[in-house]
Amino acid sequence: MFGSPVLDIAIGLIFIFLIYSLLATTVMELLASIFGLRARLLRSTIYRMLNDDQRGKPWSFMRFKKGIISVICFFVPPRWSWFKDDPSLAWAFYNMPGIKYLGLNNWFKRPSYINPERFSKTICDILKESATEGNKHDEEAISEILESGEIKCGEISCRIDPETHRFLRSLWAEKPTETQSHEEKFRQLLVDWYNETMELLIGRYKRRMQYNTLVLGFTIAVVFNVNTIEIASRLSTNDDARKAMVQLAGSWIESKGTDTSRINGQPDSAASVNKLADEVITMLKEDIRTPNNLLALGYGIPDDFQALNPLAKPGHASNDKIADTSGHMKEILISKRDSIERMQCLQKVYDRRCKLIKPKIVSSALSFNPKDLSRDCAVSYSDKLNLSDRIAFVFYRVNTNYAFFGLLLTAIAISFGAPFWFDLLNKVVKIKNEGKKP
Repeated sequence: MFGSPVLDIAIGLIFIFLIYSLLATTVMELLASIFGLRARLLRSTIYRMLNDDQRGKPWSFMRFKKGIISVICFFVPPRWSWFKDDPSLAWAFYNMPGIKYLGLNNWFKRPSYINPERFSKTICDILKESATEGNKHDEEAISEILESGEIKCGEISCRIDPETHRFLRSLWAEKPTETQSHEEKFRQLLVDWYNETMELLIGRYKRRMQYNTLVLGFTIAVVFNVNTIEIASRLSTNDDARKAMVQLAGSWIESKGTDTSRINGQPDSAASVNKLADEVITMLKEDIRTPNNLLALGYGIPDDFQALNPLAKPGHASNDKIADTSGHMKEILISKRDSIERMQCLQKVYDRRCKLIKPKIVSSALSFNPKDLSRDCAVSYSDKLNLSDRIAFVFYRVNTNYAFFGLLLTAIAISFGAPFWFDLLNKVVKIKNEGKKP
């Protein structure tokens, strides 16, 4: 039971999901660092804290517009801004020196983390500096501004939004203890409010990353043709590939599985961008290439159209040359259906090329019959596939049979995250090892 092919197939699939989840997580963290996703979410959260929600009804057009813009702005450099924010309490907060200069450089202009004490101090500083008379006591100045709702926004004055104004006044109305001043109690309540909001922000960030990872996972599955259904088929029909995958999974756990920081992801900071980029390149060269070779993943894009030539000598069209874990070259027998699909896609690319070239050649002719393309095509079988042909070949491969559903299954599996598949792989490998004969 423990040495059955079903268990080996499960190990192979879980290992594929693990390494591609690691790739997706690393790429996602790299994008989050480059485009300042944490800083963006922190800024939008603080704007919702300090300004009233002006979007109206839950499903209004304005809310839908804001959501679309939020997704698009993820791919906009952090220092760029499509909108000029109106002066408000949140605007004044981000323009205070204690917050404004927390950004690392001109690219990362906004901070990705703000200390709770700094948040409360900045709010109190805004209220104090907005007092009409500079010689007033701090608590008198704060009380005056919270009563009027007028604050200084740069060179002009602006009002605190009504809902935020009422909430801040309710915090100020809380009675301090005997050992506290009124301002200390107010700042403590601001810290508590900020910490509660940041807990919600952590959940929001995780959900956002999971959605983004799902989209990125599907993109990775399409680029590398990581079709779950096809992988399971190859593992079930090829004993050598299945055994090699089990051996590779075991050796990977022994050599790289002890690095928990690598499994759980990297923090978002400007200093880690280069490190994350190097890690992505290393994974593509080492972790991804070996299992892809063992399972002959990819689209098998040919260099030319010679496979369609009826006069060509029969070769090993259904075999792929791959390298095993020891580095020796051997052949892996791909499924007959997969081989037929490759030929059909290549034929579609060939017909597409003929349709693009034939009208140019016969443009001066009085009559042209599209049915004659198959009998009289100016494209030679020895012609190389250009970039457009290769993209079309990939599109036809993804569009055949159940390829889309297999890629979608891979994307869903990748969205579960590397820690999930790492723990599952350890358990399955442990079960297999416990079942071995002494």
